[in-house]
Amino acid sequence: SLTGGTIPEGCGTLVELDLSGPSTGLSEIIVSDALGNFLDFSYYSPTPSTPELFQFNESTQQAAYFIQSVTLYGNPVEADDWVGAFNGDICVGGRQWDISECGNGVCEVLVQGNDGGDYSEGYCSSGDIPTFKIYDASEDIYIDAYPSEDHAWSNNAFYLIPSLADEI
Repeated sequence: SLTGGTIPEGCGTLVELDLSGPSTGLSEIIVSDALGNFLDFSYYSPTPSTPELFQFNESTQQAAYFIQSVTLYGNPVEADDWVGAFNGDICVGGRQWDISECGNGVCEVLVQGNDGGDYSEGYCSSGDIPTFKIYDASEDIYIDAYPSEDHAWSNNAFYLIPSLADEI
């Protein structure tokens, strides 16, 4: 109970929770005034957070890998799933795969390159071939994914890959 806690008129934050793992068990929250009268309130819902393994720094060197079709278990991925690119075990790019937000339903992963900064150590260099993973948001799992074509990374390059799937 946060009895006695107040927020000034308008919008504000009374408490912020820092959770490790998904937020489960938080339901039926009631917000009331000092007299116990119900107050209308809504949760702040930021854009979906990036999956843990898909965290990366943006580099000044990039290559765009456009992928026409991404499937998982033989079906197109859901709009809340993600595709990530890796150089070895280092994530070098990723994005949520909501094709409604991509040109003609074709999304891209901007694969980051090593530009000499400490933040890009281990990122792609010319000739490296990135690998891919799909994050299945509904299952909260990462799955190795295989492109129908491999393309060696090169700064400022644009590649079109027909398909990416969890099966070879």
